[in-house]
Formats: sequence, structure tokens, C-alpha cells
Amino acid sequence: MLEICNISKKYNTKDTFFSNKNINLKIDEGEIIGFLGANGAGKTTLIKIICNLISPTNGKVLINGKDIKDNPDEVHKNVGVVLEGARNVYNFLSIDYNIDYFTYLNKLDPELIKERKEKLLELFELKEKHDVPVNSLSRGMQQKVAIIVALLKNPDILILDEPTLGLDVVSKEKMIKLLKEIATKFNKTLIVSSHEMNVIENLCDKIAFFNKGQLTQYDTINNLKFSNNYTYSDVVVVKQDNIVEYLKKNHITYTEEDDFLDFKIKNVVKFISEFPDINVIKIEKEYDKIESLFN
Repeated sequence: MLEICNISKKYNTKDTFFSNKNINLKIDEGEIIGFLGANGAGKTTLIKIICNLISPTNGKVLINGKDIKDNPDEVHKNVGVVLEGARNVYNFLSIDYNIDYFTYLNKLDPELIKERKEKLLELFELKEKHDVPVNSLSRGMQQKVAIIVALLKNPDILILDEPTLGLDVVSKEKMIKLLKEIATKFNKTLIVSSHEMNVIENLCDKIAFFNKGQLTQYDTINNLKFSNNYTYSDVVVVKQDNIVEYLKKNHITYTEEDDFLDFKIKNVVKFISEFPDINVIKIEKEYDKIESLFN
């Protein structure tokens, strides 16, 4: 389990600013969490704090109930990271050499890794490429190698920064399926930072939205999509001049056919209450895609 407790990170530059401000998150074992936010929203800073690469100004991070400040080995043992562009591997080395090197670097048992390596190469469909330099592989395969290296020490938590960046549609679908399999088959907690909304929607159980250093939303995708804030209704009413005026004033697009107005609106209950004499023909509730939650 990962707990982020009231984390803040303040930078005392010419214009003092918070990269993270009072962030609280609880991530359970086996969950897949998406980090979403614009550049500079604070996602990368929080990931660096979780990985113990930088220290927070306030707050603490707990892994399995232990404060990583007092127990830095908890991070090394329990957190694996895949950086954007698969930067945690050596591209000029083969897959075998990368695995051997990181086995040595992490002080892992070579005999134990030998068995784990075979299973991972088979799962990632890279057995036939084991002796090939990483830089000669496709972008998707390079990402797979980076994930294999991160999984060598069998961490509880796997953090992935833009894992589908640069992949074609088919490769993205395969990567999403593979990451889901890793989470379920190996009971891993995944934190995925991505700008690709469809990837987050198809992969993650929950989403954490970041804006200007603050955590603005954290919930399951279904709860976010189906909440009143993010649902809208397709409405057809009998035309009235005051309704037309309202729609224009609020920049709501509508179509007019015969004596009917057809439009989509967020808070339909509030809208209807504005017009006591309204004649409603149809109300049909619809749901936004995850992209609209981010906008």
C-alpha cells in the first residue's frame, strides 16, 4: 500500500511557488492509478518524491506503513520506475546484458533472476530478441525491455511515465493489455502518468487530476464520469423565445427544426426550473468521455 500524506513541495525562487501543495492519496495493492494534468501540474514532482529522489517540504510518503524518509530501502525494494522514452535501460546493450547489469546493480540473486527473466521474456514476447541490442528494436519493444528491467527486483509498485508514447494504435492496445496483465497476474500497484486520455480510460481504475500543484480530483473513472458534474442531457423542447434567448446568452449550441429546439445541457434540472411553462419533449441522459473531465 502507498500513502501520500499532506505532501507539499515549495521552491523558493524569485517567485516562490508550490509544485505540490497538501496532497493526500491512498493507493491500495493491485490498483492501477492514472496521474493526469498539464505540464507543470506537479505530476513529475510527486513521482520524484515517491521515488525518494527529492524530499518534500512538508508531509510524508508511506510504503507498507513505513515512512520512506526513515526507511529509504523500502523505495529501492518496493518501487520500480519506467521513465519516459524507456530511459532506464542502455540502448546499445542487448536485452541479456541489460538484465545482467541491473541484476548486479540491484544486488539480486542471479539464480533467482534466471527463472524470473525467462518468465518475463515469455510474457513480453521477447525470447527471440534476447541477444539483440535494444536500439535495434521497435519503440514498443524498447518499452517492454524497460518494464522488464523495472520488474526484475519484483517491486510492489510500478511507476510508468508515458508508457505508450510514440506507439501506434495496435501497439498501444497491446501495451494496455500487457500492463493490465502485470497488475492482475503479479498483483502489482501501477501508477501511470500519461497525456493520452484514451490510454488512462482503458487502463486505469482511478484517476488523480493535478492542477497547479494541487490534487483536484481523485476517484474511480465511473464515479467521475457519472457524477452530476460530468453528465449532460440531450434535450428536445417546444420552441420558446425566452429559451432561445437563454441558449444564446449561455453559448449553448442548439438545432431548430419546425417548432422544436434540440440541445445538450449539463444541469438539466436547474435549466427546467428556470422555465415553469416549458414543454419538454425528450430528455436523454448521456455521459462524457474522460477527455471532458480533463478540460
